[in-house]
Amino acid sequence: MITSVLFDMDGMVVLLDEIFSDRLSRDYDVPMAKILPFFENEFQDCLVGRADLKHELAKYTARWGWEKSVDDLVVYWFQTQSTRDERMIESVQRLRARGIRCSIQTNNERYRVEHLAKTLGLRDVFDDIFASYDLGCAKPSQEFWRLIHDRLGQPTKTEMLVWDDDPENVESARRFGFHAELYTDVDSYSQKMGTSTR
Repeated sequence: MITSVLFDMDGMVVLLDEIFSDRLSRDYDVPMAKILPFFENEFQDCLVGRADLKHELAKYTARWGWEKSVDDLVVYWFQTQSTRDERMIESVQRLRARGIRCSIQTNNERYRVEHLAKTLGLRDVFDDIFASYDLGCAKPSQEFWRLIHDRLGQPTKTEMLVWDDDPENVESARRFGFHAELYTDVDSYSQKMGTSTR
C-alpha cells in the first residue's frame, strides 16, 4: 500500500507558462547564445546550493542588457512560472485527508523554492518540500533519493510513490527501490492514482 507520494514540482504542481530564457530572449532581444551559458554553468551550482542565484545573475545583467536591479530580474523570471495546477492541489488535499504523506521533490535553487512556497502556499498544501539546493545534490542521482528517504525516516521503499515528468528521474527512483510513474498530464495521473493508492 502506498503511504507516501513524492511529486515533481515544475510541470506537475507548478505550471510552466513560459520558459524564462525564451521570455528574456523575446522581450529584450537577447540572443539565446548569451543566455544559455548561465544555465549551463553558474546555475548548476545554484541548483545544489553551492552558489547564490542573485550573486551569479549579477555577472550577466550587463551582458543581457538588463538595466534594472538583480532583484527585479528575479521577479521578472519568477512571474513566468508561478501558477499552480489546482486539479493537482485538490488531489494532494484528498490524499492527505486519507493519511497519505505528500511531498514535493524538485531540482530548484533557494530563491525560487521560497518564492513558490510563499506565493502559492505550497508549504500548507504539502507535508514536505525537498529541493536540490537544500539536499546538495540533484536528480537523477541516487543520493537525491537516499537523502529524501533518510529525512522521511527511512519508510518502506515499496510504500513510496514518485511522480516525475522526466523519464530519467523516474528510472532513477525505480533503481533506488521506489515505485515511480512518468507524469504526462493530470487526467492520466488521476487514472493511475485511482488504482495505485487503493
